[in-house]
Amino acid sequence: MASDNLPHVVVSVLNWNAASTTLSCLRSLLRQAQPDMRVELVVVDNGSAEADLDVLRAGLPSGVRLLRLDHNTGFAGGHNVVIRDALSRNADFIWLLNNDTQVADSALARLVDFMQRHPRCGCVSPVIHALHDDRLVDFCGAWHDWAALESRRPSDPAIARRMEQTAPEQMWNHGTAPLLRLRALAAVGMLDERYFAYYEDDDLGVRLSRGGWMSQVCHEANVRHERRTAILAERPAYYFHLMARNAFLFWEGHTLAPHRRGLRRRLLCRALIEAAKLRERGYGDKASACLTGAVDGLAGRSGPPRLDATPPAWITLAARAPYRLLKPLAD
Repeated sequence: MASDNLPHVVVSVLNWNAASTTLSCLRSLLRQAQPDMRVELVVVDNGSAEADLDVLRAGLPSGVRLLRLDHNTGFAGGHNVVIRDALSRNADFIWLLNNDTQVADSALARLVDFMQRHPRCGCVSPVIHALHDDRLVDFCGAWHDWAALESRRPSDPAIARRMEQTAPEQMWNHGTAPLLRLRALAAVGMLDERYFAYYEDDDLGVRLSRGGWMSQVCHEANVRHERRTAILAERPAYYFHLMARNAFLFWEGHTLAPHRRGLRRRLLCRALIEAAKLRERGYGDKASACLTGAVDGLAGRSGPPRLDATPPAWITLAARAPYRLLKPLAD
């Protein structure tokens, strides 16, 4: 705890060519009074274009610290800059907050209070609602189904609460707005930068659990988050590359022996099915990115996505196999 006995909280927000969105997020944060904690706001600009950086600098509220990186280090690399600094200064908590969120009143105070009442909690998330309709729940808790190689993320808080009660050690939190106990990160490690983006939150959740820390949800705290409903159309090519690649990194790295049979075959077939869907909808560049992601996953590559790579002929041909043949091999 900080020397003044107030909890010391560092808030880390990443910006990458979305200054107006980031500034709106910061305004929602600054509307909250935080009388019982010491709060620092840090924005990491992850190598944005100069024009976007100019907008960010011009609108940055007083008291918010800006860290400028010369290239995009990804979600993990960008937040780790702030995590390292917070650890070096013995802060208590760090809140990783997506820049496309809006923070409800008292959300941070309720998260910190939850942490103080649950000393074995290493990560707590608010309930996350859709930005355009706060009746829609985007996140209220999650766990990994190792047999199915799936992440279960119910939209019904009652289902998530039951899982929290029956298997609390299985829970993990989405990376949209997790408050992390820095002592827990000191014990299990920071975000794994091999992922660059996507699955690093799954990975951290597993490491926390296996290190004896809990991931929980504070159902009294709320954050609203921009929801993407048309995934194939709205997500950029790098998303499909990283999701296909990082699936291999995550599931191969953490799945226990009883559930590993056919693991690589199943992940490869899932990527082939996703690429086929993208190609059929006319997103050829995204289909290629998905296939090169699968190739990189098989090869054990990590780091930034390779969007200039061309998928080899064998996987392009395999992605044209009939769905009825691929689907059973993916399950």
